[in-house]
Amino acid sequence: MSSPAPPPKSLTVRDAAAQLGVTPRTLKYYEELGIVVPVRSEGRYRLYEPADLERLARVLRMRSLGFSLTTITEMLRQPMEGAGRGRSPAAVECLAQVAARDPGRAARHARHPRGPGAARAQGSRGPAGPAAPRPRLRRAPPGRRTGGGGPRAAARGAAGAMNAPALARHPRGLSAVAWMPWAIGLVTAVDYFDNALFAFFASYIAGGVNASTDELVWASSAYALGAVLGILQQHAWIERLGYRRYLALCMFAFAAGGLGAAWSDSATQLALARGVQGYFVGPMLGACRILIQIGMPAERRARALKAFMVLIVFGGALAPVAGAFLVSNFDWRWLFGSTVPVAVSIGLLVLWALPDLGDVEPHERTAPHHAPYLVFALAQAALQVVLTRTHFELFTGSPALVGLALAGLAGLAWFGWHQWHHPAPLVRLHALRQPGFRVGLALYVVYYYLSTGFSYLLPRLMEGGLGFSVGNTGYFTGAMSLATGLLVFVYLRYSARLARKKWLIVAGFAIAALASAWLARVTPQSGREALVGPLLLRGLLMLFVVLPVANLTFRPFAAEDFAHGYRLKNLVRQLAISFATSSVIALQQHRLALHETRLAESANPGNAGFMQALDGLTRNFAALGHAAGEAHAMALGTLWRTLEQQATFMASLDGFTAIAVVALAAGVFAAWQRQID
Repeated sequence: MSSPAPPPKSLTVRDAAAQLGVTPRTLKYYEELGIVVPVRSEGRYRLYEPADLERLARVLRMRSLGFSLTTITEMLRQPMEGAGRGRSPAAVECLAQVAARDPGRAARHARHPRGPGAARAQGSRGPAGPAAPRPRLRRAPPGRRTGGGGPRAAARGAAGAMNAPALARHPRGLSAVAWMPWAIGLVTAVDYFDNALFAFFASYIAGGVNASTDELVWASSAYALGAVLGILQQHAWIERLGYRRYLALCMFAFAAGGLGAAWSDSATQLALARGVQGYFVGPMLGACRILIQIGMPAERRARALKAFMVLIVFGGALAPVAGAFLVSNFDWRWLFGSTVPVAVSIGLLVLWALPDLGDVEPHERTAPHHAPYLVFALAQAALQVVLTRTHFELFTGSPALVGLALAGLAGLAWFGWHQWHHPAPLVRLHALRQPGFRVGLALYVVYYYLSTGFSYLLPRLMEGGLGFSVGNTGYFTGAMSLATGLLVFVYLRYSARLARKKWLIVAGFAIAALASAWLARVTPQSGREALVGPLLLRGLLMLFVVLPVANLTFRPFAAEDFAHGYRLKNLVRQLAISFATSSVIALQQHRLALHETRLAESANPGNAGFMQALDGLTRNFAALGHAAGEAHAMALGTLWRTLEQQATFMASLDGFTAIAVVALAAGVFAAWQRQID
């Protein structure tokens, strides 16, 4: 004889909110409206039964369809007598409410009723017959993603009511609908354009504000800190403003930061302006990609993704060309000033092209995380200071740097623990349970390291080592990037035919290793023809690594899980770029100092070659009419500049050698992974 089934387990308000994907405040608000009134324990704690969870799931499903809470309350309270073809009066009222916003959607709902009244009518023997049995709520096994129904699916569909506007009729007509994916892609292109522009012309900008390398790194660190803080607050902004106004605000604020950077007269002013720009444009990659995934119908999503990827590729490729034109014809301030009208125009386009979606009512917003946010900000700032100062100080020899590093790591560890256990975190870390997601993040980190290393080292090699002008370096590098960028159309057309994209990723890292090794073997006499091959190979890195990794990393996620996972990925992106910038600069400066010391040791009277070159230059300057002492000083200055150029050239080669080693290790790691096969 089988034993009776155990009674269903009741959940506290915190556990129920976590299972449904909402905040405890939302459940308490629903209780105030009388939608679901949980029982109370002896200690007066709220306890939610499975029937309560099912009722809440139904509410969330209706919220995801765009119904107001007032209408949902009436639908749940009114008796379900037929009001024509088996519909309740509340259902008819809701259908009229939908018809006011979208006649086509209302017609589909009329042909295929899915509301609670329709379900009862279809599951009964008539208006007065008994109702069909209510389905039982079943929880998915731990670690397994639920299917289309259940409270988690309802929560994903109802998260911020984001899916409903994607199906609604656009208030500004079909022309705005056609421009919507391009508006989203242009926002992200500004992010990539700005990052590439600053990385490529960093030395030129430093000369404009009379900043040392140390001071320029602070501007880069301020941007990274602003970006990660903006990513953590991205969801809160969207809940209050919606995607349309949030993206437009970010473009306008980025333009204001560009004006501040353009008018900077010191490294401190530049760092503050870059921090503002990072806070508002740093989250754009994640926000725009999430918007495409959850805010566009499936039939238009593929085309929107193509526009998104094309604009990202060409946004980064155009930066060296545009920057070369600006520095050749104007001054460094135009590198920032040129982005101001572009960002403002894109912001206006966003306001026109995007529908209102993503904002939620005050009671449904995620609770603020003031203390965790502050801890994360301080911890990240401490680590940025450590990364910045280790370029110029010995880490182990500075107790202050060691203390800051330990404090920063402890703060990040506490933040991660808090977010892991919080029911409505700023960033959901549970996606890390997916092995494929963890591997994808690791490959992303390596890609951003390689990409940042190339962007920093190439202009140093070409300008400081080979004697290219700033303009020629930008034009040549940009032309090579645009040439390989055209291959994105080939990838978008034929990539679906390659089922095992793992080997595309492995080939991408092999290409990066080959390009780096090629650049590490150039000679001081090399011209443009010697750089065409490695620069073309470098341009293939995004096509062979980023695009297939993105496809494999986020494939198993549903809407809300995708949003949290991509937000986490964007956070990792900013941290990886910051670490890559710091480590590559540290390596470059270490090798530069080493080579300068060794070359300077050879510049002494005992070196016959050095003395012969010095005497020859002195005679040449004297023949031009300079006094003997002045000619000797000018000859020494010329030889010292030559020494610096040689040291820069050799340090750049060392940097590319290190990048080749990292790329080879990443290729072996990718080949070893089964999760991306």
